[in-house]
Amino acid sequence: MKKILVLVLALVMALSVVALVACDAGETVEGEYKYAYNDTLTYGVKVKVTVKDGVITACEVTSTDSETYTNLSANWTTNYQPGGPNTEGRKAWLDKHDEMVTSFVGQKVEDINKIKVACDTETNAEAHTVKGQPKAGGITGAPSALVVTGATQSSGRLILAVQNALSQLTK
Repeated sequence: MKKILVLVLALVMALSVVALVACDAGETVEGEYKYAYNDTLTYGVKVKVTVKDGVITACEVTSTDSETYTNLSANWTTNYQPGGPNTEGRKAWLDKHDEMVTSFVGQKVEDINKIKVACDTETNAEAHTVKGQPKAGGITGAPSALVVTGATQSSGRLILAVQNALSQLTK
């Protein structure tokens, strides 16, 4: 009987340690930023962010670019045709996107929430603006690693999606 009691206590202790470690992993939240470009295309990005003790420990983009939902336009080429030669900004985004996502790791939540992304407030075809679209050059207060030079709108959407995720934190 004593051996059974010792085994049960050992099992309870082991499960308690597992539960404690699981609780100590931080909190994972999801976020998104999007706006309609036209009737068939939505610009946006979805993310999953893990935070522990006020610091981001993981950041992942969970959306996939498609014909109807994207953070990187297929037409962002020098000839405005899908598959055309990349603009300098598009190439920069393709080359540095993963690095930017990884750069959120180690950042304090309070610092990420201080970043400002200026967005257009109305749609105006003549001015080439869309309501909700981050403005080119409109990011302030961000460490340089969190902005891909030449791809401010894509960078802005990603920052806004991470901020949206952080707004879901319960701790």
